[in-house]
Amino acid sequence: MTWKLKYRESGMPDEALWDTFFRPVKILQQLGVDQKVRTLVDIGCGYGTFLIPAGGLLVLILIRK
Repeated sequence: MTWKLKYRESGMPDEALWDTFFRPVKILQQLGVDQKVRTLVDIGCGYGTFLIPAGGLLVLILIRK
């Protein structure tokens, strides 16, 4: 079965260029994102620039639950 998904082009630059704009782990750490955080929401995560590194910072909590 093939799914046809409808999506709207976001206008974001290509992923390789986008990755040069931010240092997500450093930014998340400066915001206090660590294993003490119980809830973290990333709305409109795009390429996952912050979502994926945040998951790495929180992974121990996710495994314990």
